Amino acid sequence: MPSLKLSHFNTKGGAEHCRLAFFMGGVEFEDKRLSREEWGGMKAAGFSPMGGLPVLEVDGKKICQSKAILNYAGRAAGLYPTDAFEAAKVDELINGMDDVFEPFRSTFAIQDLDEKIKKRQELLSAEGKMGQMITAIDKLVASNGGKCAAGGDKVTIADIALTTWIDFMTSGAMDGVAADTFEKYPGLKGVVDNVRAHPKYIEWNAMEH
Repeated sequence: MPSLKLSHFNTKGGAEHCRLAFFMGGVEFEDKRLSREEWGGMKAAGFSPMGGLPVLEVDGKKICQSKAILNYAGRAAGLYPTDAFEAAKVDELINGMDDVFEPFRSTFAIQDLDEKIKKRQELLSAEGKMGQMITAIDKLVASNGGKCAAGGDKVTIADIALTTWIDFMTSGAMDGVAADTFEKYPGLKGVVDNVRAHPKYIEWNAMEH
């Protein structure tokens, strides 16, 4: 196994799904968590080939972009299917969650807190853009069996990505997003409950990072 070093900020967003995939798959890696000050110096020195984080170093060679790193982690950890169709179903869900989050990104620029909360709640409502897309993904997951996101009974990076995204969204860090926002979606809830019951997920979240 090559030497692996994953660099990102000490947050739940951005690289948590990659960290968890490595850990749940028993793949040893260095979890490098950067302060904003550390990153400022590293960025100025050209550390990241594409100018941002996360960055995975594999025997010193660098990979950028969180989805590329997640796919690498999934393959290294045995959490990404070898069958082409099954792999595509995993990618389908990961890419779908990116589409769900896209409308939310614009809310970070809203300075007025009440306005920000109102906009986010509108997006997440049943009639909102995010709510409609989440409903579609929930139905897709439910049609796959409701236990593992892409079907079957083996956790994949799709399950990990979905769970860490919901963990992040409902962590309290996102104003206007209630802790029970996604509880009403049975397909998503089944996947999240399954991952959260995994011994390695429990162990990871009990550790100090």
